[in-house]
Amino acid sequence: MVSGHSASHQESSLLHLKNSLLFTPSKSKKLVHWNQSYDFCQWNGIKCHKGHVIALDLSEESISGGLDPSSSLFHLQSLQNLNLAYNDFNSVVPSEFKKLKNLRHLNLSNAGFKGQIPESFVSLTNLTTLQLSSCNLSGVFPTKIFQISNLQVLDLSENPNLHGFLPNFPRHGCLEVLNISHTNFSGQLPDSIHNLRKLSTLDLSNCRFIGTLPSQISELTKLVHLDLSFNNFTGPLASFHKFRNLTYLSLSHNVLTGTIPSSHFEGLENLQVVDLGGNSLFGKVPLSLFTLTSLQELMLSYNRFEGLLDEIPNASSSVLEMLDLGGNNLQGPIPMSLFHLKRLSFLQLSSNKFNGTIHWDMISRMEKLTTLDLNHNNLSIDATLKENHGLSSFPKLNRIMLASCKLRDFPSFLRNQSNLIDLDLSSNNIHGTIPDWIWRVLDLSDNNFNGSIPKCLIEKSSILKVLNLGGNKLNGQISDTFSASCSLRFLDLNGNFLGGIIPKSLGNCQKLQVLNLGNNRLIDRFPCFLRNISTLRVLILRSNSFYGPLDCPNVNGNWDTLQIVDLASNNFSGALPKTLLISWKGLMLDKNEASSKFGHLFIDIYENINPMNFQKAVSIVNKELALRLVKLLAAEPLFVIDHLLSDVFAEDFSGQSSGASKSDSGSSIDWNFLSAEMGFTFGLGIVILPLLFWKKWRMEYFKCVDNMLYKIVPWLDFVYENRGGKIYKSLRWKPY
Repeated sequence: MVSGHSASHQESSLLHLKNSLLFTPSKSKKLVHWNQSYDFCQWNGIKCHKGHVIALDLSEESISGGLDPSSSLFHLQSLQNLNLAYNDFNSVVPSEFKKLKNLRHLNLSNAGFKGQIPESFVSLTNLTTLQLSSCNLSGVFPTKIFQISNLQVLDLSENPNLHGFLPNFPRHGCLEVLNISHTNFSGQLPDSIHNLRKLSTLDLSNCRFIGTLPSQISELTKLVHLDLSFNNFTGPLASFHKFRNLTYLSLSHNVLTGTIPSSHFEGLENLQVVDLGGNSLFGKVPLSLFTLTSLQELMLSYNRFEGLLDEIPNASSSVLEMLDLGGNNLQGPIPMSLFHLKRLSFLQLSSNKFNGTIHWDMISRMEKLTTLDLNHNNLSIDATLKENHGLSSFPKLNRIMLASCKLRDFPSFLRNQSNLIDLDLSSNNIHGTIPDWIWRVLDLSDNNFNGSIPKCLIEKSSILKVLNLGGNKLNGQISDTFSASCSLRFLDLNGNFLGGIIPKSLGNCQKLQVLNLGNNRLIDRFPCFLRNISTLRVLILRSNSFYGPLDCPNVNGNWDTLQIVDLASNNFSGALPKTLLISWKGLMLDKNEASSKFGHLFIDIYENINPMNFQKAVSIVNKELALRLVKLLAAEPLFVIDHLLSDVFAEDFSGQSSGASKSDSGSSIDWNFLSAEMGFTFGLGIVILPLLFWKKWRMEYFKCVDNMLYKIVPWLDFVYENRGGKIYKSLRWKPY
């Protein structure tokens, strides 16, 4: 039984703690109710044992500060469980936690702590759970913490500035969960990893680990979840046949090589997810993978698998829901058994060498299919339906990707696909006029459509996010009927025979980010009215008959976000306006501010998506290639193109244009993307596009993705990926 003095001291410490913390009473469900009108052991968030506070839960209390080394929190010596998660303390991690010697569970995840973890944490020898995810931690993590003898759960995930390496683990380690994903940990996986015999979850994804996978990893027979994706592991694939409890396996986006022996996956009856995409594995796709009785997702994209794909035995009884074999060297006909996978919702076979004819009636058997990607093979698609086949039995597809599938007619069955949000029929040979029914994302580029743009396409700009009609034979004028509530983010009419002027109603598209009207027959002045579109990032007007000066003296608004401009091969005249150039701040790159808001080109197609930050500038492409940038195919919530950081490309102007390279204050402007073409016409072109991404951030965010450059660069293509149970589309290099 606790003494009255001790109880009074603990109550006093708790009240002092409450008064020292900064929190929002209207959002608080615990602290706000703490008062002396009833026993402190009954307060919300408090748990006592024999009158001593042993558990304190202040998670999600909107705390914004007030925890310092003198805090009365550290007077609660009996604490065994402390949860401060999901607050915003905005302070370093106090070393005074070492005073709480009885702590068993400490959760500081998403609590707004930052900086380095104190070495003194090593003295918390009773810790069984330490959760420090998303804390903005930095510095080097103390390796001795890994060796706390009682530690069972260690979560350091989502701390990208946290460095460290894995130590030699002692025998009979107690760790059951080790998650250091999305950190800056590096080095090799130690052979002593096999000492963690109790380990059920090992997540080292999105780090910087190197070297081969130690054969001793096969001794971790209690593993249920293994994720080593997005590292630089090399060598052959380890055998997993002893992992009888394994349900999730991801080794994607490493540098693994070799074949996959059938024996590696024998007997794994609980395995539900296998992701080996983005490596350099080769040989035949082992049929044994398709015979795993619980397998729901199989991703083998962007390797070097080759040869024929075998027929799948008992396909109709398979529970497979997702199959991604894109970006390999698979050839021959697509096995008919694939179309008997009744539970399949996602099928990607793009960028292989499959041949033969696919009759659209086959698809009707796949009632749960939502995504079908057959892009870029040697397939022919027969989109005609048998007379006795009703459209009502077709699966309700969200994405249909049939680029380069030798289509000649617009598939009539698409009219009934009311759930369709992403359609790619590019690079076919479709003739005739464009139907007057559309979706939010419509890409009909690089076909042979003729006639005028259907007026309904323009009028329904309140629904459309993306409209890509580039590379056809469309003529006439662009209808001046853009909706007052225009939602377009991406408009590409490049490479047609469109004439007339740019319609003034295009100014209604206040969310427009990419506008490509290049290579047409437009006759107009410089569209100053578009300056009111504050979101515009890409403007391509090249190879038309625009004329007159470039200045906009009486127009409000600045193109602060404009990052790619191409006005080449027109009839513009007069002086190159210095004020206009200076207003294009997005074209300037400060060498010391590579990650500033102008350092990257973000194009977000839907609202409420936080753009991921891809930051690996690798190459400069030639001018003709870069000017095809606007053939971006935006079909996902987000795609991102990295801006080249600095010192990449610069052309000095002569004459009047050279004067524009200085601001009024005399400071230098680094026009990395600026070029001038002089002759009978005057133009301005942007010539750079980075083509590769920083792998570490490719899944930050993880939960989204990029649909972009496969038309620009033939050795790039798409891959669908499953991350955290969601499907994303990302750009990847072809492995051949």
